[in-house]
Amino acid sequence: MDNLIDSQTYYAQWIDDIKPALSVQVTENVASEQTATITATDAGSGVAAYYIGKQNPATTSVNFTNSASGTYTGSITSDSTWYFAVKDAAGNMAVTKKDFCKVMFGLASGETVSPSTIVIEKGKQITLPNPTKAGYSFKGWSNVQNPDVANIATFFTKVKVDNSMTVYPCFVDDIAPTFTATFNTGGVGANGTITITGVTEQGSGVAGYYIGTSNPANGVTWGSTTSATVNASGTWYAAVKDKAGNITIKNSTYYSLTLNADGATNYTTNTSYIKSGTTVNLPTGLTKSGYKADTWTGGISSITMSGNGSLSPVWYRTTFNLTVSAGNNTYNAFGSGTYAPGTVVTIGFYKSGNNGRQYSMQFTMPNHDVNLIAETVYEQGAGYSNGGSGGTNAVSLSYTVPTSDYYFASVQGAENMQSGSYLSMGGSTGNWNPVSYLSAGQIISTYYWGAATTYKLEGTLILSVIRFRQY
Repeated sequence: MDNLIDSQTYYAQWIDDIKPALSVQVTENVASEQTATITATDAGSGVAAYYIGKQNPATTSVNFTNSASGTYTGSITSDSTWYFAVKDAAGNMAVTKKDFCKVMFGLASGETVSPSTIVIEKGKQITLPNPTKAGYSFKGWSNVQNPDVANIATFFTKVKVDNSMTVYPCFVDDIAPTFTATFNTGGVGANGTITITGVTEQGSGVAGYYIGTSNPANGVTWGSTTSATVNASGTWYAAVKDKAGNITIKNSTYYSLTLNADGATNYTTNTSYIKSGTTVNLPTGLTKSGYKADTWTGGISSITMSGNGSLSPVWYRTTFNLTVSAGNNTYNAFGSGTYAPGTVVTIGFYKSGNNGRQYSMQFTMPNHDVNLIAETVYEQGAGYSNGGSGGTNAVSLSYTVPTSDYYFASVQGAENMQSGSYLSMGGSTGNWNPVSYLSAGQIISTYYWGAATTYKLEGTLILSVIRFRQY
C-alpha cells in the first residue's frame, strides 16, 4: 500500500496504448480493379497514417502514408491477400486483411470481352460480362475450354469466386446472314429482275444463294447465282444461307401481263412478268389498216398489277367508206373511196355525149361511213317562142324542196334565148350547174325571157333537180 500524505494532490499519468478502430469496405464491381475504403477512428492520440498493400505491416516494415483524415481509399489491382492498416499518433497500429481472386477469360481469335479480367474479393458472387463474336450468339460461360453447346445445361453467367479461375465462352452461329434483295418491277415487254447484294455473314460463312419460285424454308438447291430474270407468275424468293444452316428469306409477287397485238402492224404480242402493285402505262398509237388504238380492253390506258392479265387493243376507225352512186339517174357517179374524217372530197356525177354535163360538190368526210345516192326529184319543161303570133317570150319553172339535203339543179334548152335567164337556188341566183344544201321549204327556180322583136326562135326550157340522199 502506497504511503499517502494528507492534503497532497496526486495526478494520473495516462498512456495511449489502445490501437485505432478500423473497418474496410471494398466495391464489388465487374472490373479489373476494386476500390477499398478504410474508415478509422482513434479516441486517444488520433489517427495519423494508413497503409493499403500486399505486405503484412505486422511482420514487415512498410511505408505508411501520413494522414489524419480517418477515411482512406486505394485500388485493389491483383489477386492476392491485401492488408489494410492504420496507426495513431502514439504508434499503435490496427491491421486487417482480405483475400482477392482474379477471373480470367479464355478467348479464342475474334472473341472479345470487357473488362479483360476481373479482380474480386474472395467468396463474392458476380455476374460475368457477355462476350462478343461477330456473327455468333453467346450461350454462356464454361469451366471447360472449347465448350460444346450440347452441354449448355452446365453453362453459367454468374459465379461465386473462391479462387482465381479461367472461364471459357460458348458461341453458336445462329445469326442468319443479312442482304439487300432488289425486286425490280419490270414493265411492258420487260420482265422484272431480282438481285441479291450487300450480303453480310460474319459467322460460319455463306453456303449458298437462291432465287426462284420455291420457298427455301422447304428445301431448295443452293448455288452461286445472285441475280435472275422473272419468267413466271407467282411468289419469287431471294435467300442466303450460311454454313451453320441459318437462312434469310425475302420475297415478292409477280404477275403476267399479255398484250395481244390483234393484227397491229406496229406492235407484236408479248407477255411480261411485272411486280405486284406496279402501275404500268400501256402502249398507244397502235395501227392496222384503217384503224388505230390508244387504249386497251375496257378503255384503259394504264393498269396496276394485282393479278395475271391479258389485254387487247380497243380499235377505232381512222378511215371511213364513202359510196357515191347515180341512183335512178343515167349518170356516172364519182368520189367514192375511203377517207379520213375531215377530208374534203369532190363528189358528183356526169353524163358523156352531146348532152353531157357534170354536177359536183365538196363533201367533208365525217367519222362514219356514208352512202350518197343521186335521185332525180324534179324535171319539168316549159315551151317558149320569141315573137310572132301567139308566141311566148317569158317562161318560169320552180321546185319547193321537201327535205333538207344536198341538191343539184340544171337548166336545159336556154340555147335559143335572146335576152336572158337565171337559176335561183333557195333565193340565190347561181350559175348553170350549181349545188347547194337547202332546207325543207326553200325553192329552186328558173326564169327565161326573150326579145319580142325576134321571130321564129322557139324551144323548151327544162329544169332538172337532183337530190343527193344520204343513207
